[in-house]
Amino acid sequence: MKLLSIQTLHNTPEEKRIVLTCFAAACVAGISSQTLGVVLPNLRESYQLSYELSGLLISAQSVGTMTANIVSGLLPLLLGRKRSVLALTCWLMLGAVILLLTGNPLLLMAAGFMIGLSRGGAINFGNVTVGIYGADKTRSMNLAHACFAVGALCTPFSAMFFSAIHWWKGALAVTGILGAILVFLYWTMPLPADRNPSARSDTVPVPNISSRRPYLRSRRFWTAGFILLFYIAAEYGISGWLVTYFKESGLLSGALSQFMSSLLWAAILIGRLTCATMAGKIQRHKLLILSGAGFVTFLVLLLLSSSPFLIVVGIFGFGFFMAGIYPSTLAGVNEEIGGSDLAMSILVTMGGIGGIGMPAAIGYLSERTGITGGMWLLVAVAAATLAMILYNGYLQRQPSRIQ
Repeated sequence: MKLLSIQTLHNTPEEKRIVLTCFAAACVAGISSQTLGVVLPNLRESYQLSYELSGLLISAQSVGTMTANIVSGLLPLLLGRKRSVLALTCWLMLGAVILLLTGNPLLLMAAGFMIGLSRGGAINFGNVTVGIYGADKTRSMNLAHACFAVGALCTPFSAMFFSAIHWWKGALAVTGILGAILVFLYWTMPLPADRNPSARSDTVPVPNISSRRPYLRSRRFWTAGFILLFYIAAEYGISGWLVTYFKESGLLSGALSQFMSSLLWAAILIGRLTCATMAGKIQRHKLLILSGAGFVTFLVLLLLSSSPFLIVVGIFGFGFFMAGIYPSTLAGVNEEIGGSDLAMSILVTMGGIGGIGMPAAIGYLSERTGITGGMWLLVAVAAATLAMILYNGYLQRQPSRIQ
């Protein structure tokens, strides 16, 4: 099997369009990632779903995302980057249609899987492509994930609008339409053809097995993977269960619960734009440590709060400080992975493991202790995230030979 390489474009209009397409795709991915979470109370009420089955539905989405993480490292070798991302993201529309039409548990989980598959395909492609074509890697990565936050921010407002007109499934219909638009954007994107690295001298080869060994032996590489594992567990847990937690614990009304989901992603958007602005001004590992400490502190405040004011403070602080962890972690190992699809696949697959297990674990625990008890599981994974971030900071201060 021939390895792939990609031509570089060097600041051409085509390059800018590729990056902008990735930004737009990240926005759609953000919308699709939140759709299940914001309509979960409606799904539970309409289809009589238990906490455990609800958790499995969210986890099915995470399984789809991790599947995309795994195959996205190998599929480009068979189909090329453009065809592979089309093959992975074409399922979003079908998944939304299934959620619209049936409450069958197996079909619901299949729909969640399809939505997660499309989301993961879009994000993984964007992570690699923006890493190749972005002028400033840290800034471009944070902007891409800011676009993801914009999409996630808009989703609860869409759900609130359609709930107000007594057609909550309208939010699913919007997601399906955007899935079709996403496929069109990828289809028309001017991505250079993948080539055999021996065919031309102006291509950049993807590293072979022997040249991948350095990052596979790198402590920083695997530490980044564990940061993503625990961080994604916390992110998927909070995004999947936040609306249900506020509504069913009686802390907030249904509409206000959905608004809090939007507030979370507004804070994430502000945080990612702040991280993009601070790129180059503060050392990346120090920014990560600050983010991790705030991430844990405000999560604890959020779960301890019963007044609307403290809930707002907790959500905003939690979202703001969690915002830069994922993109900054990826940017920190960008030079080591060198644009490798396989290396990116390993990292995001580790994150996907956390994303699969956490929603189901919260559902399992909530069925036995109540939704509040289930949500406290988030504190443990947030603390583990901070521990790995601190270890990453330690590695940054050590001689390069042991990293």
